[in-house]
Amino acid sequence: GADRLPVLAPDAREARPRVAFVSHTADWVGPTNSLTLLLGRLKSRYDVRVFVPGSGDFTERLDAEGIEYRSLRRLDKWGMLRLRKEIREWNAHLVYANNTHSSSRIAFLASRLARVPFVTHVRGMAWNQSWRRMGYLRFADGVVAVSRACGDSVGRFAGAGRVVTVYNGIPRQRVSAPRSERADMMRQELGADADTVVITSVSHLMPRKGQQLGLDAFSAMGQRGIRRLFVMAGRTDRDPSYVRDLEGRIEAEGLGDRVKILGFRRDVMDILDASDIFLHTAVADPHPRSVIEAMARGLPVVAFAVDGVAETVVQEETGLLVESGNVAGLTAGLGALVDAPELRQRMGAAGRQRIEHHFTDDATAEGVAQVIDAVLAKRGRAS
Repeated sequence: GADRLPVLAPDAREARPRVAFVSHTADWVGPTNSLTLLLGRLKSRYDVRVFVPGSGDFTERLDAEGIEYRSLRRLDKWGMLRLRKEIREWNAHLVYANNTHSSSRIAFLASRLARVPFVTHVRGMAWNQSWRRMGYLRFADGVVAVSRACGDSVGRFAGAGRVVTVYNGIPRQRVSAPRSERADMMRQELGADADTVVITSVSHLMPRKGQQLGLDAFSAMGQRGIRRLFVMAGRTDRDPSYVRDLEGRIEAEGLGDRVKILGFRRDVMDILDASDIFLHTAVADPHPRSVIEAMARGLPVVAFAVDGVAETVVQEETGLLVESGNVAGLTAGLGALVDAPELRQRMGAAGRQRIEHHFTDDATAEGVAQVIDAVLAKRGRAS
């Protein structure tokens, strides 16, 4: 299609621009997941190299994808000169920071010392951030944000009209892939029979992701005569005390047979394919990958109408949105979908179609490439 990136002939590869990507972490989190998908598309257009502190699940994935990277001991102020040295020795044409953590500021300073243009990809809401932390965006050569809301949150730092919105995307094959062969086995593993409605949430377990609000809503639904199962998948090491509080509530309320905390899982697609409803309870979220993954697998979404969620889920077409923090609204939304399998199917199908048309990795990569090329063109080095 028109949104697919060109693959250059072998004899053209020597002339390709070199783009140095800087990641704030070697863990497998939303931003590194997104960066891996992005690099998979951009490596046909540029020479890419990732600079990352240490090693972890992310660098293992880069190895598996055949993407070049350099593990540095640190990406703080003490590692800035080492990063500059790496950028210069590789003869990078552009530095691209994958987030706005402190490592992004370090990448900006290193790029300036190396006299290389700098682009940053904003993946978090920044309404509460300070000029001291985010002021460097005013001097960036390009700023990309994962949603309009995310871009608005950094607008005062980056400058009016300078932020380009490029939504997260997923591979088309994840949208078109048939239901997982392990989906029925997964339902059995979860203890869900054919009549059980499985409600799933995928996020690291931490206060800002709002799982406690999801538990409030699920508990408030009562028995209703239809068996329901609430499944939470995501890392449990971000805030152990928060997870202990959730587990304590589940035990105290006698919900152990109806609420399961699975922890970090690598088989999320199987879990989604085994589910009936996707619940997203973050009270702020720039553009959650879990929501587009769930919609791609045909699940209707119940969520708070915040930030990038409200730009992705279409009210009463692909899901049900309620005001942030409105637990009663979540309860009503879940109840409406639990009681209406035909509504779940209709919304799920509409969501799948919306992802295929608007949120693919092809579209994401093309949007990012346009920003990179525009910056390189100013330096006389477009791809």
